[in-house]
Parts: sequence; C-alpha cells; structure tokens
Amino acid sequence: MNIDRNKINDEINDLRGSLQLGIHECKDAITKDNSKSNIQTSFNVLLALIDNVFTKICLIFENMNERMTALTKKVVEVEEQLTIYKQGMDVLTHRQMQNDKSLLLRELFNKPRDIIKESVRKVHLPMNYLDNIYDKNFEQNLDKQNTFLSYSINQVAQQIGLTSSELVKYLQVKQQSNANFHLNDEIKEFSKRHITDENYNLLNLIAEQQLLVSFNEVEQKKLQTVFEKICQILNKSSCEEHQPRFNRNDHVQVLYDDGQLYWATLNLFDSKTNKWKVVYDCREYGSEWVIARRIFKR
Repeated sequence: MNIDRNKINDEINDLRGSLQLGIHECKDAITKDNSKSNIQTSFNVLLALIDNVFTKICLIFENMNERMTALTKKVVEVEEQLTIYKQGMDVLTHRQMQNDKSLLLRELFNKPRDIIKESVRKVHLPMNYLDNIYDKNFEQNLDKQNTFLSYSINQVAQQIGLTSSELVKYLQVKQQSNANFHLNDEIKEFSKRHITDENYNLLNLIAEQQLLVSFNEVEQKKLQTVFEKICQILNKSSCEEHQPRFNRNDHVQVLYDDGQLYWATLNLFDSKTNKWKVVYDCREYGSEWVIARRIFKR
C-alpha cells in the first residue's frame, strides 16, 4: 500500500504536535498543583497519550516501506523529546523517593526522640543537652561514654531493637529532614487500628500512605522491628517511665550536675522529698541528697 508523502508528514506532525501539547499541559498542571495526587494524575494522562502516539506510529510503520527514510527522521525527533521527558520524570521520581524516605524516618523516630527528651526533662537537665546527639562525631565511642545522655540513648535503643549507634544515626537523619508533610497522626492511628491483631506491618503503612520508599532487605527488617516496638509503645495505656524500686545499700549510678554518671551506694531515703542520701565511690564527691529520678540501676 502506497502512502502519500504529504499525508505521512501531516500524520507525524499531528502526533508530534499532540505530544508537545500534552507535555506542556502536564508541566502546567504540575506547576499549578504539585501535590502527589495531581502529579500522578498528570503523569498517567501523559503516559496514555504517549502510548497512543506510539500505537499510531507502529501502524504507520506497518503501512509504509518506501517512505521509511522520511519517517525515521520524524520518529527520531519524537524519541528525542520522549528521552528528555523521561529523564525529567526519573529525576522527579528519585526526588520523591528521597523525600518520602526522609519523611518516614523523621516521623518513625518521633517517639524515641520524645522519650529521650522526657528523660532529660525529668532529671532537670537543660534541653540543649540533647544537641550533642546531632554532632557528626557523637556516635564515635558512644558505648564507652559514661554520660546520662549515652545512658538514655542506650535504654531507648534497647526498647526498639537497635544499637545505640544505629539510633543516633536515625535521629540525625530525622533532624536533617526538611519535609513539610507529617505522618505522626497516621502512625498513631495505624497502631490503634491494629491494637487487637498486632499486625504492625510497616509495608502496609507505606502502601496506605502511598509513599515512594525503597529499602534494602537489611534496613527493611531493621525498621520493621523498630516500627513494631514503637506501635507497642504508642498503644500502652501510659508511656511514662517507671522508676525502679531501690533499697538501702544498693550500688547505683547517680546523675551529677555535670551530666556524668557516677557510682554510689544508697544510704538513707526521705519519703517526704523522695530523695536518697547517696555516698559516692569517689571520696572527693562525698555524699549528698539526690532526687530518685537521678538514680539509675545498671
């Protein structure tokens, strides 16, 4: 079947024109409303248009042999436009995945961060005491530090199934996140919804919130454990920390005003003030009365 050159040119130009128009309309739609749902809808419309263009091009190929050279030139132009557009889509998708991952980590580690903050508040240390966590060198030799902060981090890390260093890294990622969307209420609602069946599946939350998130197998298992622990904590009737019961002559660690933990022995208890008289192992510190919240068992 012979096809007129002008007819072929007109068909190709029409296809190219419709594709260019579709690309511009997609860009305009995203510029006016860059919400995730609108971006996805705009992409779906454009992809349908692209599919339609390629279908028609295939039909033209099937009905023309002698005009292949002229048609190839036109197709190359269309493919170049599609390549440029695909590269743009890849960049947008990558950015969305990075943003969604940062969002998920930021919201997932709200509760661990709050527990640490509450422990610092209870012992009357200043809130800027927590700023040390975000120092890039903080995690080095963390296990060897004898500070109240390292003690608190270790306690929380054990609750959610991480090492102290892993928890610090995730808290630092959380601090760096600049996402303006929040999942905190969604995580709380999810945990309450599954309080009976205890099916705290992180992938189900990700699917429900339509997040573009990708983890390797090791990190996924680790974060699944963290997610389960946090859901369990959220579902407790009370998340207040309970002070352990102490007895006279117990060998404990006491939080001193310098933020360090020092070994001491309990001597006397005053029930009116809820304070223990402690005798420090290091004689230069002597003895003093200390509120119960500044005393810890190791």
